[in-house]
Amino acid sequence: MPRLHMQPPRNRATTSRLSSSLGIVRQTHAIALRDKLPPIVFRPGSISCLTLLSLSVVLSCHKEPSPPITYQDTGAPEGGSPPGPLRLRSCAPDEPVFTALPHALADLRSVSPLGHLAPSPHTFPTDHVYFGFNGIAGSVPLVSPGDLTVVHVSSTEYLSAEPPYSDFAITLRPCQEFEIYFAHVKTLDGSFLAKLGGMDPTFCMSYESGGRSIRYCDQPTSFSIAVGEAIGFGGPDFGAKDARVPALAYANPSNNAANSDGVDSLHAVCPFDYFRDDLKTTLKSMIGDVTGVRLATEPWCGAVMQDVLGSAAGRWFAPGVKRPGQDDPNLALVRDYDWSPTREVFSVGTSASASGLSTGVYFFHPAATGKINRDFKDVKADGTVYCYEQFSAVVSKGVEEAMALQTILIQLTSETKLRIERRQEPACDAMPAWTFDEKATDFER
Repeated sequence: MPRLHMQPPRNRATTSRLSSSLGIVRQTHAIALRDKLPPIVFRPGSISCLTLLSLSVVLSCHKEPSPPITYQDTGAPEGGSPPGPLRLRSCAPDEPVFTALPHALADLRSVSPLGHLAPSPHTFPTDHVYFGFNGIAGSVPLVSPGDLTVVHVSSTEYLSAEPPYSDFAITLRPCQEFEIYFAHVKTLDGSFLAKLGGMDPTFCMSYESGGRSIRYCDQPTSFSIAVGEAIGFGGPDFGAKDARVPALAYANPSNNAANSDGVDSLHAVCPFDYFRDDLKTTLKSMIGDVTGVRLATEPWCGAVMQDVLGSAAGRWFAPGVKRPGQDDPNLALVRDYDWSPTREVFSVGTSASASGLSTGVYFFHPAATGKINRDFKDVKADGTVYCYEQFSAVVSKGVEEAMALQTILIQLTSETKLRIERRQEPACDAMPAWTFDEKATDFER
């Protein structure tokens, strides 16, 4: 089976579409195996030399070199699908109803709810769910869950990986106001490639995230795909956006990219809610962590938006960073939908290192009263400093992993500003005074 390596597309890039570029390919490192897979392989099916040429791929055939594409280094893609000339019929109130699972049940170990955290690329809760596979992701077939129109195919190259590799994201719509997407698709099926006809992106960009160099290209398209029809292999990330639902009530909605058609990250929804009842019940029964341990979450599909206006709960941005933009420099004070929903978590990006607060997740069990480990939603801008201690890490087969003893101070200095600092004292009561020094970091929203 030949391996086909992607070549640079033709020079039709634009740099004016960043604000509406696909947000579905902001990478996650929750499954480390993805980073070890080989470069993209197109399979199966017969691919002729003509098809290869149209895909800008070189195997044994030859074409004249294209001009180099222009890349814009301005940050990770954000938002939903870029609006374009494609116009589908309006969605009926009761659609879509997906009638097939995108992956066979035998291939699924678990499904993870919305709100996954993996700083720094996913410092904020993710707006998509995850399929946990029993086998290697790149060998698990992916099929269409309904009769849909493919509207975008994008490629992501992880240039600094050893060795470098690529994967795809596929965006599909049944009607105008709703879309789903699959990301980290390792290979594309031959029949899908034949319908795509050519990889000729209209937008490309390069950026850094999670310490990795990444190049992303987006390809608008329009072709039909039937329920159960092959798309490719892999695709653990699964998201949905519905312009018909109320926008998520973030403390500052302007921090999210918005599309004119409303199909954007402000309208992220749980994709499992759109499956036939029996399939939805099956998926709900499989909600669990990445090891397959079942979770009882409320809401059952997790949550993306966790901002509580006037409190510490939710997303916080490093001053001066691009909004919308990459998660890396930011901070989230949210609930743990990865392992144990009774816990809350400091999801720390790259901006709080002055006090020794390293990038990572710091879980704790919140208290309803007092000033130690207080629930984030109860932390108000009243001048009070709160202290946090006894952190744990990930949960392995239901058991929390302990972390080194340390403390974190936070204060809501106004309704839109938060101060945070790590302290070396092993417990809050061991600290002489709960005061900040020059090592504290301020965030805003």
